[in-house]
Amino acid sequence: MRQVPETESLTDPLVTAEAALAARPNDVQLRGQFGGLLLSIGQADRAIEVFREGLDQTTDDAGLLFGLSHAYARAGRGAEALDAAERAAALMPDDFHAQMHLSYLLSAAERLERAEAALTKAERLQSGDARVPAMLADVLARLGRTEEALAAAERAVVLAPHDETSIGYRNALRDRLEAPVEAASGPETTKSVADPVLEAPPPPPPAPKPAPKRGTFSFLGW
Repeated sequence: MRQVPETESLTDPLVTAEAALAARPNDVQLRGQFGGLLLSIGQADRAIEVFREGLDQTTDDAGLLFGLSHAYARAGRGAEALDAAERAAALMPDDFHAQMHLSYLLSAAERLERAEAALTKAERLQSGDARVPAMLADVLARLGRTEEALAAAERAVVLAPHDETSIGYRNALRDRLEAPVEAASGPETTKSVADPVLEAPPPPPPAPKPAPKRGTFSFLGW
């Protein structure tokens, strides 16, 4: 870890966090906060080093694994991000954010059945978040399970009744299901229905916050 120049202001959060970690290198909470701050200013490669140094000392810390997964994702290292996310989710099976982050990476990697399982678990853990059924609807539609996708999209609209994206996606799924019936009545009533496309879920938020889980660090996001 680099030495903090005396000329740098210790009022800077990054400098303060680095100085604190230098004094207490085994403090998991401080390491997570420092790594999160590095991510928030776009220093993903350095954050990876910080998280991996911590995991060299504590190999099964779920919070550090979660932070490492975010850092790998920001650095464009998808396979490593997914591996770390799977390890973190296995250690925190009842953590909503760990399941959502994992499902996001699985969906991006086209591992749709596994993404469905993670999202189903996330919806059980936190049923009031409209983003979960919205993302589940997208995964189910890509699996060709349109009726189940529509049911998930309906749940998303109930939870976010004014969200135009969710409403439009729900309507597109309805059109897809109704299209074969209309086509059967004759060419003059047939209409072309494009596959609905759900806007990709947002990347994990940059601002880290400590989670009260046995001293580990985590992000309150995906």
